[in-house]
Amino acid sequence: TSKYQIVSKNDRLERTMTDKLMLFKEAQKYLNVSRTTLYNLIKAKNIPAIKLGGQWRFRRERLVKWLDSKEILRKKSK
Repeated sequence: TSKYQIVSKNDRLERTMTDKLMLFKEAQKYLNVSRTTLYNLIKAKNIPAIKLGGQWRFRRERLVKWLDSKEILRKKSK
């Protein structure tokens, strides 16, 4: 038996996309916020971000979790 798991091309692509660090502009577009808003969120330490080589990077999966934590669920009215 092989110790390697066979994965489809789509599985590899999906894993690559989720592991990839997003650039500032990519995160800005993904969140649909202005440049200033994103910088203000970073400055206030309200958003998960990594500074590498003087440039901000973001992990998509962390942004998703951050967004989920900001979601307000309304109760259904009866």
